[in-house]
Amino acid sequence: MDERPTSSNIVGAYLARTVLDDTGRVLLQAGTLLTPRLLRQLERHKVKRVAVSDTPVVIAGGSIDAAVRDKAAAAAEEFAQVALSGAATAGSAARVEISAMDIVRGMQRLRRVRYNLRHLRIWDEYTFHHSIQVAELAVVIGQELGLEEEELGRLAIGACLHDIGKVRVPLEVLHKSGRLTEEEYDVIKTHPRLGWQMVRDAELWHTSTIVLLQHHERIDGSGYPDGLRGDDIYLFSRIAAVADCYDAMRADRGYRGPMPGAEVLAILSREAGRSLDESAVQALLRRVNLLPDGEIVRLSDGHLAEVAAQNPGDPLHPLVQLLRREDEASVPQMLDLAAAGIDVLEIVPTSGEAIGSTQ
Repeated sequence: MDERPTSSNIVGAYLARTVLDDTGRVLLQAGTLLTPRLLRQLERHKVKRVAVSDTPVVIAGGSIDAAVRDKAAAAAEEFAQVALSGAATAGSAARVEISAMDIVRGMQRLRRVRYNLRHLRIWDEYTFHHSIQVAELAVVIGQELGLEEEELGRLAIGACLHDIGKVRVPLEVLHKSGRLTEEEYDVIKTHPRLGWQMVRDAELWHTSTIVLLQHHERIDGSGYPDGLRGDDIYLFSRIAAVADCYDAMRADRGYRGPMPGAEVLAILSREAGRSLDESAVQALLRRVNLLPDGEIVRLSDGHLAEVAAQNPGDPLHPLVQLLRREDEASVPQMLDLAAAGIDVLEIVPTSGEAIGSTQ
């Protein structure tokens, strides 16, 4: 990415940063392919220089096809039933391996895309759908950390199967609507080892199966089942832990609703380098697009605003266009939430009623 004059030399390049007009409104979105017509538009608005890239840059969110997720969830469920009977083999794991590579290939096509986390949690809370969502997030993190495609495939396999041990946990504990007792939590904590034991005979890669055993370990030693610390936890397991934490916090747990995405990312940021691997958390934060351009958001100061552009390196504090309130005579200008120290509380519906109120 570099900044160049708005001349014919940049026709065919891609905008690397959203361009605003002199009132602070979005003129052209990042990722736009520059054409002679669009250059004339920039000239009319007296835009002299823009940040461009010679390769495609897409900032809006992306995700793999839902059919790929459904196929992967079905493969994981089928393998779980076979493994539960003690008959797990390399042949029975083949569909999981194929589905995991479908996820990797789908994410490889999107690796230049800021990943849109908002499609997650649209699904129900079924264990295997959760696992596929964790696999998708894990691949995003792995891409950012520079893993090769073969490594991403092995990571995705482990993530697809990471909760397989839960099929041996009593349903009354697994699906309890209220908070677990200490005894019930002890039962839940058996699922990593149970899952690892279930797949031992399936001839999967060790780098995949270790994810089943270690995805609840924490780098400060506070995790389970073995209380491992730091680099004693395998990299794939540390990646899966970050992905699993995000998805679990976004889930409806019965005793609480889904946590707001901004709050979840703030918690992950706080735990980076403490209980969670810092490089994995930062990799996720670099790729998320939790607040896509155009969303209407409620701010911590009571205002409503439209997301206008992303803040590089700070997905929780984008540039926004404040929306006029009934008691305001003029439309406020663009606001950088990071510089102003203002947070996004929630994404709100784009109905007239929602926009007309700041309460």
